[in-house]
Amino acid sequence: MLLLIVHIWRRADKRALMLFESWKRDEFARWQTWIQEEANARADVQAEARYRDWQRREEQKVRQDAIRRSQSVIRGKITEHLIPWFSEFSYHPSDARFLGSPVDFIVFDGLSEGCLKEIVIVEVKTGSGALSPRERSVARIIEEGKIRFEVIRKE
Repeated sequence: MLLLIVHIWRRADKRALMLFESWKRDEFARWQTWIQEEANARADVQAEARYRDWQRREEQKVRQDAIRRSQSVIRGKITEHLIPWFSEFSYHPSDARFLGSPVDFIVFDGLSEGCLKEIVIVEVKTGSGALSPRERSVARIIEEGKIRFEVIRKE
C-alpha cells in the first residue's frame, strides 16, 4: 500500500511539474507577446511625434523659402517696371513701352524727340536669370530678320 501511495505521489509530482512547465511556457509567451505589442505601440507613438515635429519644421522651411522666392519675384517685377528710370537704361524713358511678356519692353529709340533711330526689344533680367525658351525664340526670330510691320484696317 505504501508503495502504491509513493507511486501515485511521484506520478502526481511529475504531472504537477509538467503542468507547471507548460503554464510557465504559455505565460512567458503571453508576456513576451504583450511586451512586444506594448513596445510597438510606444514606438508608433514616438515615431508619430517625431514625424509631426519633423513635418512642422519642414513646413516652416518651405514657407520661409516660398516667402523668400515671392519677395524675389516681386522685387524683379518692380525692377522691370522701374528700369527705364535707372542709369543702366540707355534710352529715354518716354521711348519705352512695357509689355512684360514675352519680352519686357519695346523701345522706340528717339521717338520722344521726333527722330526714330531704331526699335529695340529689351528683356530685363535681375540676378543671374537666363533667358526662358520663349525669350530665346523671340531673340532668334529677331536675329534671323523675321520681323515685319503690318497695318490692319477696320472699316
